[in-house]
Amino acid sequence: MSALSNRMKKARQSPFEIGGYTFIILRPTVYEMVRYKEEGGTPYKLADECVVDWKGVHECDIIEGGAAEEIPFDRDTWSAWLQEKGEWWAPIGLRVIQVFNEYVERTEAATKN
Repeated sequence: MSALSNRMKKARQSPFEIGGYTFIILRPTVYEMVRYKEEGGTPYKLADECVVDWKGVHECDIIEGGAAEEIPFDRDTWSAWLQEKGEWWAPIGLRVIQVFNEYVERTEAATKN
């Protein structure tokens, strides 16, 4: 991935706090959001696909008897953990939609100027 595409991706990221953790959400592109809507996406799917990092997550948060050390984000671990956290699906999914809508509003306002 080029330096510019990395910066573009980084610009689409924003933090979201829930359950005492901070999750980094990657705002979907316009194409990704259209695809999501066409496929009848769910809040779970948005939460699963759009969370790309976390802060403050320890192994013991995810598995009973796990180590107390903070662990790096792992896509497979995130997906498995999220499947057990139904109470997070709607809030994270709604935040992704909110971030996307704010982006659309900003870009529309910029094109009007």
